[in-house]
Amino acid sequence: MAGEPHVDENVAETSHITLPVGDDEEAHIYDVEKKRAQPNYMEDLSNTQLRVLTRDYHRRMSRSPPCRKGAIHRLPNEILCQIFLQTVPIRNGRTFELPKPTTRDSPISLRRVCRRWRQIVLTSPSQTLWCSLGLTYRKGVPDRIGFVKDVAAIAEFASRSGNYPLSFSLHYRDRVFSDKIDEERWEAGIHEVVKKIIKHSHRWTYLDVCLPGSACARISSIVPWNIPRLQTMIVEPTSSSWELNGSTMDLPTTQHPLSFDPLIEQSHANLVTCKLRRLYISLDAAAWLYMTLTECWWTINMCPLLEVLEFPVASAGEWVAFDRVLQAAHLKDFTLFIGQCAPDPGPLFDSLSMPALQRLNLTIDDSDNPRQLPELAYFIERSKPPLKVLRCHRIPSDEQDVLECLKVAPCLTTLHIEGITITDETLRALTQETAGGMCINPCLQNISFAHCIHMSYQAMVPMIMARWMGSDCRSTRALRRLSLIHCGSDLSRSLLRQHVLARRCIEEGLILEDQRYDDCILSSDS
Repeated sequence: MAGEPHVDENVAETSHITLPVGDDEEAHIYDVEKKRAQPNYMEDLSNTQLRVLTRDYHRRMSRSPPCRKGAIHRLPNEILCQIFLQTVPIRNGRTFELPKPTTRDSPISLRRVCRRWRQIVLTSPSQTLWCSLGLTYRKGVPDRIGFVKDVAAIAEFASRSGNYPLSFSLHYRDRVFSDKIDEERWEAGIHEVVKKIIKHSHRWTYLDVCLPGSACARISSIVPWNIPRLQTMIVEPTSSSWELNGSTMDLPTTQHPLSFDPLIEQSHANLVTCKLRRLYISLDAAAWLYMTLTECWWTINMCPLLEVLEFPVASAGEWVAFDRVLQAAHLKDFTLFIGQCAPDPGPLFDSLSMPALQRLNLTIDDSDNPRQLPELAYFIERSKPPLKVLRCHRIPSDEQDVLECLKVAPCLTTLHIEGITITDETLRALTQETAGGMCINPCLQNISFAHCIHMSYQAMVPMIMARWMGSDCRSTRALRRLSLIHCGSDLSRSLLRQHVLARRCIEEGLILEDQRYDDCILSSDS
């Protein structure tokens, strides 16, 4: 603009900062030129500009709305824990088991995501986050280091889970030993782990152990005194594998008393009961565990809420006659394995009543001593259960006992008979109609005969036709599957080649399994 004095460009940029109000213009120009002549002028100018920018920034921030946090910061910790549990892979061996995430799947991995997740993991005693721990044998990890870490993991999970119930899964198997000292060192480490979890037995709600027999016996020694919350217990003793001359061989485990005998008298005197609902003792363990029929009765007596029981009996023991019939009101699934040295299970069935029983699995591994089981039919008739599944394995019993069981189980849907001499009489009973115009066991859908070579083609085909073609194929009451396992080649071949109507049943959807040829014949695929 005309008439205005010339002002240096650098001075103009900072005049609103350095020009004092009321000063003479020439004096100000002289002062600016003097400052520019100083060696630190440019540095001071930059610092001044930085202070101005900082001041302006804070002024703008004070007038702007507050900064919004990310969505993860607005969610409660409980919801974030559930989000994690829905995305983490949880291995579940049995459909009825509780989730058992291993240390690779659970909080150990979650806290590595970010600071927010780490804070959630370390400060939230979640019922599902820190309460389930699975430990397994890890190849390549020295035993000493592995067991130390496992003990530390148990302590960490027990501490951070607060007072919530705990679920433990300990599977130490597939370990090959070089000598006896190596095996003893291994078992000593496992005992340290077992000792650690026993300290928290009052918080157990689920326990699944696959351990040496001595460790399983130690766990059984606390039953039922300090397990008020335990609902599911799975015990599977392991055998030893030794490496000899470059090859691996399995050696039988030393017998250990996985037994409830020491507790029977005390529990009877103190009326001790526990809330156990599912108890599985591996049937393979019968060879080296001392379990008796009396202990089976007392187990049911001490656990009135029991729903599932898998129990092996391999010791003769002494059967104690009871003056009352024990009613297992909640037991729905009962599996009983009778070993070679065990006594006749008849007295046990005479002293039990199971009105809620739906699945019964009975195995007697003693074919050298034939015995009959009329008590089984009496037991079913007395209990009047809604029995749907009946499996009899290698029972050296009479065919008439099987027929009596079928007559008192009208709701039966699955029948498996193995190792019992079954003739055409049973097939005719499943074919003939009663006075009411219906075959016995009208709901029977799955029939399996194994090692029953006394059945003939002339009786089998009418049974198939009566149960398939005599009802609507879409009905839930129709025969769905027929399994013939080592029942003779003539029987299965005749069903396929000689009868047109039997062939038609197969083409319409009846599943016929013939395990002699290791195949499954399905409709037109056959």
